[in-house]
Amino acid sequence: PALPGLIAGAGAGQRREAGTRPSLARRSPRASRFGSFDWRAMAASIMISAVLASGATQWVMFNGAEDGLAAAVASGHRRSLLAASPIDIVSSDRHTVKPWLDARIGVSPPAPDLAQDGFALIGGRVEVMSGRPVPALVYRHREHLITLVAEPQQGGKTTQPDDLSSGGFSMVHWSDGAFSYWAISDMERPELDDFVARFRKAAV
Repeated sequence: PALPGLIAGAGAGQRREAGTRPSLARRSPRASRFGSFDWRAMAASIMISAVLASGATQWVMFNGAEDGLAAAVASGHRRSLLAASPIDIVSSDRHTVKPWLDARIGVSPPAPDLAQDGFALIGGRVEVMSGRPVPALVYRHREHLITLVAEPQQGGKTTQPDDLSSGGFSMVHWSDGAFSYWAISDMERPELDDFVARFRKAAV
């Protein structure tokens, strides 16, 4: 007499077991969709974001360093205007100015005398950029003085003149591969640009 109950119970168990299978089947599509998530696309997105962030950081660091150098050039030019003399070696002869700079810091830039163009070389001095001594030439244009700082480069790239300003002075920055130049003065911008163009032509 118990057999029908057992059989019935077994049948019910079978029905319950069978009834659980659809729920497992319903979970399978979700697991499948989760497993098909494109991890490669996510990894690529993370990598691109990292590259862009790195580039932005380098851009900020580069521009920050350039701003710091411009401020240092402006500070040096201002000190020279307040000093008893804006130059350490007084001479309009490049054959005097260049050897003087070479003897003190071991390097000197081209020093053409542009007096016939209205920009007379009057001498040079030693400036400090990023904690190291660098040569600086001084030119006169009427009542204005021009400081031309020449920071030595090793395997540097050539860049075109870039008009800047710092500390209330007009400034032009460019590179010729051997030196990174900073010309600064209280002259009007067109006059300083004219000086830079004539210096670059004569220094070739």
